[in-house]
Parts: sequence; structure tokens; C-alpha cells
Amino acid sequence: MSTKNEVQAASQRFYAALGSMARGDAPPVKDVWSHGAGVSTMHPPGGREIGWGQVAIEQRVTDVIRRKGGDWKPVHHHANVSSKRIEILARLRAKG
Repeated sequence: MSTKNEVQAASQRFYAALGSMARGDAPPVKDVWSHGAGVSTMHPPGGREIGWGQVAIEQRVTDVIRRKGGDWKPVHHHANVSSKRIEILARLRAKG
């Protein structure tokens, strides 16, 4: 498989896992992320998390994907504000 196809497949796995999370099934998202100290995310309501222990995964727009241990995994994400995303975020936080 070419690098381009590998990166596209990693991105597809990531967004499929986000779709699962939006339907209330969060564990698949953890499986697609790199779990290293250098991962990061930024969210529309503000804040930035750095390191796997701090990354809170809610919504995604711009991603950086790197090869980790032979697999392509997200290491950074940045999201934009949308009312639908804010609604989903509020529902997920309410579920705990």
C-alpha cells in the first residue's frame, strides 16, 4: 500500500471512530489515536490538551497523522466551531 493510501486509510478509521463516538460509542476513538506524550488537540470552546492523558476527543477538522510503530495515527487535531458540534459535545459531557 502506498503512503498516500495508508494515510487516507488512517484518516478514514479516525472519522469512522468519531462517528461511533457521536452515536455514544467512544472506545473506538481511543484505538485509532497515538497514545504518546506528543499528541495534542484543540477544541472550539477553547483549551488545548497535550499528551495522551490530557487529550479529550470530541470533534475534528484538521489532523496531523504520523507513522507510529508501523501504523499511521493522529498526533494533533484542530476543530472549528459549529452549533451541531457544541450540541454533541454537551451531550457527551453530560453522559460523563
